[in-house]
Amino acid sequence: MEKDGITLIELLVVIAVLAIILSISIPSYNRWLAKNRLESDINKIYSTLNDLRMKAFTQKVECKLVWSSDEFDNMTAYCGNRNVGEITLHYKFRGSMSSSVKYVDFSTDGTADHLGKIFYSNGDDFGAKYDCVKISRFRILKGRMSGDECVAQ
Repeated sequence: MEKDGITLIELLVVIAVLAIILSISIPSYNRWLAKNRLESDINKIYSTLNDLRMKAFTQKVECKLVWSSDEFDNMTAYCGNRNVGEITLHYKFRGSMSSSVKYVDFSTDGTADHLGKIFYSNGDDFGAKYDCVKISRFRILKGRMSGDECVAQ
């Protein structure tokens, strides 16, 4: 006698196999997602700084990227006295700038007036390729933290 369909045992076996596969893959997916979010944050900071540097040079106006506390997940960009945008980050970052200021500013010749780094400082970097941005007078570079230093990659 032939029956169409599946038995309860077959259904339970399929559900058990799916549960095992999901229990293995979900932690890997969460780590992958965290890594990509951190890399996305670094890329946002990096591209915003380069954009501000370009605007300062081409429009001959002082530009800056400002944050409000020692640990931040939101930054505001200004050119002259005008707010030109905000960036919201997934994670908390820290800035370590010369003169202990809470901003990076660019003069009308496109050079940075305060040097330092902006870095992710909450422990596990999830294996991300970059976890900091280094600001020098003439260059902005993505890098990895090594001790207290952002080493350009």
